[in-house]
Amino acid sequence: MNRFEAVRKFARRIADRFDLTPPIDVSNIFSEMDIQIVEEENQYGIEAYSQLNDNKVIINTEITYIPRRRFTLAHELGHICIPWHNGDVKCIAGEHYIQVSGKRLLDTQELEANIFASELLMPTSWVKEKIEEYLEQGFQILVRNITESAQTSTMACFFALENAMPSGNIFFVKKETDEYWRTFSSVNTCTISWNYLAEKNMEFLDVICEKKEECKISQYGVIYYQVLPCPTTKVITYT
Repeated sequence: MNRFEAVRKFARRIADRFDLTPPIDVSNIFSEMDIQIVEEENQYGIEAYSQLNDNKVIINTEITYIPRRRFTLAHELGHICIPWHNGDVKCIAGEHYIQVSGKRLLDTQELEANIFASELLMPTSWVKEKIEEYLEQGFQILVRNITESAQTSTMACFFALENAMPSGNIFFVKKETDEYWRTFSSVNTCTISWNYLAEKNMEFLDVICEKKEECKISQYGVIYYQVLPCPTTKVITYT
């Protein structure tokens, strides 16, 4: 089991412990686990601050969008529940990159906390049930149902879908203010990259896809593709 799967397991343990199903009441989990939530203004753009040794989370009072607040609290709960996280952690939930000497580098602990939050709020097994029920009706309908049922943000839903969707599902996401498309590819889906240009990938997928859907979800423009799934390792080995 890799670290990311271990993190998902920690989140599922919390859900099982308190017999939780979406929408998850994150504040109640904090109360049950005797973790203090303190609300404070923060002028540095930090959304939340975890004091892991004291079981305390300080959250920015400027976070008034409820789905964002719930994800931020779930993210901080991840820092507390993941055993190899320690000390004090300052976070912008959902962002897991840091700037070091002008380079954008992955912050593994922040990524792990995001994975924990996603699994807690939208359990993989639950998301898979939603995919089976709603994907045939359209990608936009699927996303809307998940976000409304789990009371989560659209971007958090995109991450949950990338993990839960079967092989052969790819979607590109972009806000009007973004310069580049963000690519989400389901597990075991083979993609081709030309210098990381999403537009080139789209040209290729336009030719080979079985299904394509363009839509606007919340503030995001979305292009969804369904292609033939990759063969399993067992099939490849047999062949």
